Amino acid sequence: MALRDLRSACGLTYAQMASRCNYSISALQEAASGQRLATLPATLAFVSACGGDTDAWQHYWNQLRRMEAEGTKVAAGALIPPHLAQLEPMAAAPLDLTPPDAATEQAKQTTSSPPTPHKLRLHARLTRHRHLRWAVPTAVLVVAGGGLTAVLSPHSPAPHDGAPAFALVVVQNKVAIGPSTLTEDSTPAYLSTKTVSRCRIRHCMLADTTMTSGAKLVATCWTRGETLTNADITSAGINHNPEAVSSDRWYLAKWKDGRTGYICEVYIAPPYRGGMGLNRCR
Repeated sequence: MALRDLRSACGLTYAQMASRCNYSISALQEAASGQRLATLPATLAFVSACGGDTDAWQHYWNQLRRMEAEGTKVAAGALIPPHLAQLEPMAAAPLDLTPPDAATEQAKQTTSSPPTPHKLRLHARLTRHRHLRWAVPTAVLVVAGGGLTAVLSPHSPAPHDGAPAFALVVVQNKVAIGPSTLTEDSTPAYLSTKTVSRCRIRHCMLADTTMTSGAKLVATCWTRGETLTNADITSAGINHNPEAVSSDRWYLAKWKDGRTGYICEVYIAPPYRGGMGLNRCR
């Protein structure tokens, strides 16, 4: 999905891409098919043909390969960090705020010959602006020293050097009862659009995301919300149950279809609590 988004942003056909690298049309199509993890050379050739940041993509590919080697099944699109879909930044270039109508006219003037790298980057920036015009307001971060322009969504992680882009977390949908019991909750866990409890009846449950213990999620950041507990506070001796936990920390996780939602860490297995070194959600 990330490779497809990159090709869509730059506006190239597979034939035009093949003319820019040593890979055939079918090989490039295979890399973006999603049937298997593309080889690193094929991935970098694909990205380079689209004018992407090969260093960032190589880091991303290494993360995917490591998870694959560890036996973790990664759903399509689940690990796409927002910054990896950006095209190669233009040094000291400000964000292009050309009105949508003007952008459309510029796109129409593009000839049938393969566009230059400059035109590719310009087209992608105009395309992103048209898409964001009616979206929720976003924060624009400009790093002057590196000439990097990044558009962060409201849920993007706050920048922090050394923090991982994502972390695997395992669901533990269990309830603590009495002084020592920990048993599977009869109600499945789920992702929500808000960091609050009882989203089933408050209309903030992310549809079709129910889970039981053992389910794996990819978390990208964490935030604070309503404090929840996994304890049955009406049961005798619950104050002595070592498995009882309360927390106001919520992970932002990606579902297998690319949607994102929150889950409180009381529904996450103990080894995966505490933030996992991730950035705090912006």
